[in-house]
Amino acid sequence: MPVWCPSGGKDTSVPGSDEAIYTNAKDLFETEFYAQSKDSFQLLINQYPESHYSHASMKDLFALEKFVSNNYDSLMQYYRTNDSIQADSSLAKLGYFLANKCDVKLENWQTAIYWYEDVIQNPESTEDSIFAIIDLGYTYFLMNNSGNKAGYTGKMLEHIPKSMKEFREKRDYLLSLLPVDKKNQALENSLKTLKAGELSQNIPNPFSNTTTIYYKLFESGLIHIKVFNHIGIEVKAINEAVKEKGLHIIDLNVNDLPAGIYYYSLLINGKLSDTKKMVVVK
Repeated sequence: MPVWCPSGGKDTSVPGSDEAIYTNAKDLFETEFYAQSKDSFQLLINQYPESHYSHASMKDLFALEKFVSNNYDSLMQYYRTNDSIQADSSLAKLGYFLANKCDVKLENWQTAIYWYEDVIQNPESTEDSIFAIIDLGYTYFLMNNSGNKAGYTGKMLEHIPKSMKEFREKRDYLLSLLPVDKKNQALENSLKTLKAGELSQNIPNPFSNTTTIYYKLFESGLIHIKVFNHIGIEVKAINEAVKEKGLHIIDLNVNDLPAGIYYYSLLINGKLSDTKKMVVVK
């Protein structure tokens, strides 16, 4: 499973000092001196919060916890309240991400699902949105296999996988969009400027089988996506049901359509909101 950990920040620590503490902490971890390793990772975070070794230490603390006290509730509070973490915006972002991973460990499904949905609706970057969708789907998979069959269901039902096979296929497709570099800059720019009630230009375009479309809502509403051929005949209709305010994504499959020029439209509560053109090639 790939793991997306938000990170970044400028490294302004004293050369060698933070690295020495980190190396020692890793050595303690590998030799099973778990409590001492945890102390060293936390010391590094407190003394050098802007170092990239502090980011690595925060991730290592999560991996280490099951060997120390297996107290993910305490670790979650540490990520959310530690002064050194909260004083650094980059560490704080990573801290909230890892705190949510603790919620998953604790089977606080409702809190974890809500957090991922919030990232999907209000992403700081395309990568954040993509990995939140993957993590949300996997969280549902864990929940449904934990014995809690009647677990919490969030608002974005389209991200609940019907099977592990479906989850893996969607995950692999989303990962194929990464990295978001120059080839995907058009998507990045379009999402930043996308207004409520608008559709993004589908990517890829032209395409042969499946393409990705984003749309944004200013309030919740009943959503339909309709596809028309070049003479205006409706050839496909997708009922998205009721969606909440924010950014949404749909994977449009056109295996049943011949090559040609098509138009796809967003309807909100039965009213046409936006239309874009796409090209299908076979």
